[in-house]
Amino acid sequence: MHWLLNFLGILIFFINRFFDRKKQTEPFNWKFWLADNWQEASTSLLLNLSFMLLITKAINTGEIVTILQKLPFWLTLFGIPGVCFALGAGLSWSLYEMFKSKKDSLIPKP
Repeated sequence: MHWLLNFLGILIFFINRFFDRKKQTEPFNWKFWLADNWQEASTSLLLNLSFMLLITKAINTGEIVTILQKLPFWLTLFGIPGVCFALGAGLSWSLYEMFKSKKDSLIPKP
């Protein structure tokens, strides 16, 4: 369930990015989407995979109680499933913004 919640967080983020696109009149095109977003999507998937492996290891070894005690109060209400979902959506968002700011800084302004 933790993995599914993490993946749903990633998926929800990228679906929202699709609905915020500049060219609203064009239909969805996998080829264009992959060409435009492959860096953000692959980095997000790989980092989320890494964090999920760490969380899974912490759950299996019993270290998760220590981790939960260090989390903000609002995350402890939802527990590890909430952390997994927040990680999927939040990490995807932060990576997307990082890539976007780097891309914007490389494009010269007229």
